[in-house]
Amino acid sequence: MRNPLSAILQCSDEITTLLTEYKTGDEEANLSEKLHNILDASIDASQTIALCAQHQVRSIASLCGKSLILAAETYCG
Repeated sequence: MRNPLSAILQCSDEITTLLTEYKTGDEEANLSEKLHNILDASIDASQTIALCAQHQVRSIASLCGKSLILAAETYCG
């Protein structure tokens, strides 16, 4: 993770993946309704974070006049 937007995208993806895998695993039959609602809300929030970060990437790239590579050490080379 070389820059904040990259960290935001990678972490939100990790959260979404882990919660989705847990929710859809064998344990789903044992999930209480409250936990199921918490997982749904957490997955939704994580996906919203990712969408906002992607919007920031596009905005910065537009200001720079070129594509933004998240792994790069500079935003506007």
